[in-house]
Amino acid sequence: MGYMDKKHWISIYFDSKPVDMLTTTKLGAVPQGEVERLVDSSFELVVSKLTKKDQTSIRNQM
Repeated sequence: MGYMDKKHWISIYFDSKPVDMLTTTKLGAVPQGEVERLVDSSFELVVSKLTKKDQTSIRNQM
């Protein structure tokens, strides 16, 4: 993961290390579930700061 301030992450760096041939897993890779959790959490944080009208509008478009 990238730089973090006191509360929030700012970026994710995906490692381009070679694949472990026994497990076919990228070494040092950020698991997809963790990326999804971080993005969902950030989305909710941003939406929570909007007006109720804008929150409803955004959630209705999902």
